Amino acid sequence: MNDSIKREQSELAYAAERENLRPKGNDSIKREQSELAYAAERENLRPKGKKIINPWRNHEGYNCFGCSPDNPIGLHLEFYEDGDYIVSTWHPQHNYQGWVDTMHGGILSTLIDEVC
Repeated sequence: MNDSIKREQSELAYAAERENLRPKGNDSIKREQSELAYAAERENLRPKGKKIINPWRNHEGYNCFGCSPDNPIGLHLEFYEDGDYIVSTWHPQHNYQGWVDTMHGGILSTLIDEVC
């Protein structure tokens, strides 16, 4: 058997295996219920300190990926005073992963950059 046939068979087997790993019907419903429960929990975890008002919010052309509330694909970070500290909470969605169930390193770097 030549190499191109072996490679094609391997690719077909891999595609079939991936198809078996995809969520089926009820899994997507369970995930949605889990995400709703998580959203309710997040509300209880919000910082209780004084919210810092973003001074750039109404500036023309302001579209920061990290903290602009109007950037449709941004992180929408908000910051709060907590004693001597500035804090922010953020909860990643699936589209911010780099590998399966692992946050992308560039997103982590952005979070650090925004807080600093």
